[in-house]
Amino acid sequence: MSDHHHHHHHKEGEMPDLDGLDLGLMAASQTGDLDRVKRFIEKNPKKIDRTDESGYTALHYASRGGYHEIVKYLLSQGADVDKKTPMDSTSLSRAAIAGCYQSVKFLLVYGSDINTQDRDGNTPLIKAVIHGKSKVVKYLLYKGANQELVNKDGKKAVDYSGNNKLFQKWFK
Repeated sequence: MSDHHHHHHHKEGEMPDLDGLDLGLMAASQTGDLDRVKRFIEKNPKKIDRTDESGYTALHYASRGGYHEIVKYLLSQGADVDKKTPMDSTSLSRAAIAGCYQSVKFLLVYGSDINTQDRDGNTPLIKAVIHGKSKVVKYLLYKGANQELVNKDGKKAVDYSGNNKLFQKWFK
């Protein structure tokens, strides 16, 4: 039996395994569409922490994209602040990579572990230094991030500061 009529509402190349609404939440979180995120969560509050087939939540995507208004909204609606990605990263590390100081601030207000380590042992601070995100580096240090933690390569955050004089000045 042909099932083509079941899938006509899916755009070409879109994965039909989750329902379209879930894909809509992920897409809206990746593109910064706060209104669409709100509409979805109002209809489906229990799905706020759903992961897609890659293992990411809406909060993971919004944090990586630097969409701090979506980050703030999802947190206000009870999103799991430290839910891990498949690489054991958290939204805080993703916001640090994005260099989004406001997202980092909201995540910490909602109790995110500032010293969380991903599968490679990297902390949000290490990630921020690697990606050269000075405002986030400064803020994480101000908030008491442990700069002595080492990753799997035995390196601390300061070891990635290269010839960045600003970073070197901030590390004790």
